[in-house]
Amino acid sequence: MNIFCVVKKATHRFIVLSFFPLILSAQQQPFNFEETSKKALHHVLSNPDSAKYYFDLMIKNIPNSNIHDTAAAKIYNNYGLYYSQISRLDSAKIYLEKAVEKSKANPKNRAGSILNLANVLRNEFNYESSLKYLDTALKIYDSLNDKTGVAVTYGEIGSNYAYMLENYKAVDCFLKSIKILEELSDNRRMGIVKQKLANIYFKTKNFDFALELYEEALASMKEAGDMRNYYLTLINYGDCLIQLKQYKKAKSAYLEAAEGVKTFHSDELIGLAYRGLGRIYFYKQDFDTSLKYTEMAFDYVHHSRSFRLLRVGAEYVELLNKMKKYDQALKVIESVNSFPDQTLFNIEDQMIFHLAGAITYKNLQFKDKAISYLEEVITLKDSISKADKEVEIIEIQKKFQTELQHEKNRALEIKNNLLNEKIQARNKIYVLGAIVIAVLIAMIIIITRNFKLKGKYQKLKLKRAENAKKWALMKREEEHKLLEVQKQTLTL
Repeated sequence: MNIFCVVKKATHRFIVLSFFPLILSAQQQPFNFEETSKKALHHVLSNPDSAKYYFDLMIKNIPNSNIHDTAAAKIYNNYGLYYSQISRLDSAKIYLEKAVEKSKANPKNRAGSILNLANVLRNEFNYESSLKYLDTALKIYDSLNDKTGVAVTYGEIGSNYAYMLENYKAVDCFLKSIKILEELSDNRRMGIVKQKLANIYFKTKNFDFALELYEEALASMKEAGDMRNYYLTLINYGDCLIQLKQYKKAKSAYLEAAEGVKTFHSDELIGLAYRGLGRIYFYKQDFDTSLKYTEMAFDYVHHSRSFRLLRVGAEYVELLNKMKKYDQALKVIESVNSFPDQTLFNIEDQMIFHLAGAITYKNLQFKDKAISYLEEVITLKDSISKADKEVEIIEIQKKFQTELQHEKNRALEIKNNLLNEKIQARNKIYVLGAIVIAVLIAMIIIITRNFKLKGKYQKLKLKRAENAKKWALMKREEEHKLLEVQKQTLTL
């Protein structure tokens, strides 16, 4: 081995050993949870894919760090929310349960994680467990005198009752939530609750007022960057526009929602957006285009294993019946009937589905099946038995609608008073301006007149001077003539 190689190796070893402590030090730098958490939360509502990268980094670094349980609980909570956003409910539940466990020392954070866990359970149709968790969250917020937490919890309890078709209880909870949020002037959260209340108005066919509430909710959600709720509300908004035959606006809403929800990888929401587009063309009697979108809607919702499969399936069968495609309708009925847990379907959707199915079986000459489905429709209709409650719901809605209208009238009155004051102030400015202009004009006239008078006086003075000069010349000339005469006299 030559001396050059020996020196080269020794130099290389020296450099490596010299920089090794620096490399080790850089690797041992503590992970910045706070900065990474900010980046994750920035994306979680609008771009879940980007948020996941940062959440994965934090979860990976928790075991090897000295991070406090409260901070770890927040990370688990937010990661659970991320999975909830993309409809991965099993994963969401795992991380939210960890968040609840880790946040024992912080009641407020614990209540928030319990609330989020209850929402996941509701989306899994486990309403009983969800309500128990919500009751626990409500007690914690109440003990902390956290009015915002109480209001949000009432809103979530109302959502549970709405899913359970107990509309009277749902409306009561929504109104309690709105009342507290109005006192707190929390417009962002009030927008979410108004969206939920609008759904009740939609169900009771008060479409005009539902539309107004949806528009208010959409504005609040967009401003807050809560895009998942924004797109979901946009779908409900489109459903309402269809009922009011505003098909062009409805189509625009559904298309925006269909494109937007792709970010959240939610087959259920994508399916609901396409289902709305299918309904537009159904009502416009364009059945071929309606079929294209309805088939897509059914496939997406079926893949998501959503309880909304029954409503989409019922509308799919109804459309195929209209097109006399009874064999295809039969396949849809069988596909819906193969859904693993029929108890998830609500009664109203079951009634609509059985009615559409009865028509299919009748046209396929399956008379026994048709009669069986019609009997089921009658049974379901009787079991709903909500007529008395609907009267109470309508009365509560009217009360809320009246109170809201009074608020709007008061706001309009204040706006008109401000406008009148503005007009009066503007008129005062105009009057003052007119006076100033008049004074300026008067001054200009006076100054101009003075200039003119001064000019005339100067001209008169000059004329007098010229006249005096002429008179002096004439007098001198006369004197000269007189002197000439006297000279001539003396000469004689």
